[in-house]
Amino acid sequence: MCSRPPRKYFPGKIKASRVFAVFFPARRRLCLLMDNVKKILFISLSNVGDIVLTTPVFRKLRELFPDAVIDVVSGPSGKSIFGPDPAVRKVTVRRKRQSMAQRIAEIIGWRREKYDIAVDLKNSLVPLLVGARRAVPLIPFARKSGHMRDMHLRVIKGLGVRNSSHAGFMIPVSEQDRVLVAGILGEEENTPAKRIVTISPGAKSHMKRWPARKYAEIIDLLGGEYGLRVFIVGGEEDAATAASIISCVRDKEIVADLTGKTTIGALYELMRRSDMLLTNDSGPLHVASAAGTPTVAIFGPSNEKNYGPLSEKSEILFPDMPCRPCGKALCAKGLKDGCIPMIGVELVFESARKVLG
Repeated sequence: MCSRPPRKYFPGKIKASRVFAVFFPARRRLCLLMDNVKKILFISLSNVGDIVLTTPVFRKLRELFPDAVIDVVSGPSGKSIFGPDPAVRKVTVRRKRQSMAQRIAEIIGWRREKYDIAVDLKNSLVPLLVGARRAVPLIPFARKSGHMRDMHLRVIKGLGVRNSSHAGFMIPVSEQDRVLVAGILGEEENTPAKRIVTISPGAKSHMKRWPARKYAEIIDLLGGEYGLRVFIVGGEEDAATAASIISCVRDKEIVADLTGKTTIGALYELMRRSDMLLTNDSGPLHVASAAGTPTVAIFGPSNEKNYGPLSEKSEILFPDMPCRPCGKALCAKGLKDGCIPMIGVELVFESARKVLG
C-alpha cells in the first residue's frame, strides 16, 4: 500500500492575491501585461472640449507605460492636441458617418495591430472587438458622479491609477501659436498693459447660449469700470453671434472678433494670458481649465458638476429652476431658448467683478 502522505492543496501560507489570480485569469494576465506594454489604442471623443477633458487620461497612460507607442482615434481637434506628442504614432480622425463595411475594415485593421491595451472613452465595444490583451471600456454612466475629467480617469484605475486629483491637462502650444497670440495682443508695439477678458458666447446647442445682447451689456459695464481688451473666441459657426455682440457694444474699439481664427494651441495661449474668461458651457471653458484661467461660466440645461470650470477663482452661474439640470435639447416647459436667458446681467457683472478683483 502506498505510504505517500495526503496531498496538501494549500501548503504553507498563500497570499490572497495569488489565490485570486488562480481563479480569475484576467487578473493574472494583467499582472504580466503591466510589465510588457508596447502598443496602446486610445479612443478619445469628438468635440474639442470633450477631447480636452480626456487628455489627463492620455497623460496618465504615458506615465504608466513610458515605452509604449500610442495610436489615437479622435475628432478633428485631436490631431493638433495629441499629434505632437512623441509617443503618438498616428492620429485617426474618425468619420461621423461610416458604412458597415468601413467599420468592419476599421476593426480588422486594429485587430492586426495586436494592441496590448485598448482604452475607449466613448464607451463602445471596440476594445473587445479589436482583441487587445487588456480592454478598458467606460463604466456605465448611471454609476458615476463628479466632473467628467475625473470620470474619464476612473476608467483606467485598474491599470494602476490611484491618485487622479493632480492629473494635468495637455494642450501643446507651438512657436507659431505664440507668435500669433503675441501679434493679436500687439506686444511688439509696446501698447499699455490692459486687463484681458476673453468671451466665448457660442455653444453646440442654442439652449446653452446666453443671449448676445446680454454679452454686449456686460462688455459695456466691464469696459466702463476696467481698462479692458475683449476678445471673442469660438469656431467659424460662432461668427454671426460675435458680430451681433459687437454691433450692440458702445465702445467697439475694445472688442476683437477671433472666431474661427485661432488654433487650439493659440486659444490655450490666449487663455493663459487672459485675466478672465466669460463663457457658456462650451469647448473654450475646458481650454481655460487647462490654462488655469479664472472663469465665469454660465450654465443652462447642462450639469455644472460634470462640466464646470476647474480653475481657481471661478464663478458658476445657473438659473434657479427645479427642473435643471435636465440635459435636454428642448425645454420641457416650452421655453424657446430654455432657462439660460433668466440669468440677469447684474448677476454676471457682480461675478465678473469678483473674479477680476
